[in-house]
Amino acid sequence: MATADGIVLGALVIGIVFVALASKHQQPTGLEDEIISAENIRRGVQNGWYEAVLIRVNGTPCVRLSGRTTDGEPVKTVYRISQADFDSLQKEGYLIEL
Repeated sequence: MATADGIVLGALVIGIVFVALASKHQQPTGLEDEIISAENIRRGVQNGWYEAVLIRVNGTPCVRLSGRTTDGEPVKTVYRISQADFDSLQKEGYLIEL
């Protein structure tokens, strides 16, 4: 009976690992679902709402927006952007973090 319990437990652990790895490849971690445009990024930076840094998350072009909420709390959020917007903002001199 102990062998059967061991097999069931092993299968359960392997199943959990498989699910965790499969979900990890669906979307880069820490990213918002929304894809934002270069125009929105430019407008927010020009208005002083936040600072923008171009980054890549698992090879995906992204922007990290850092600012403060209306009650003064610091906030950093990472959004996906298109490769064309990434290239455009890079040419405009936006900071890139490698």
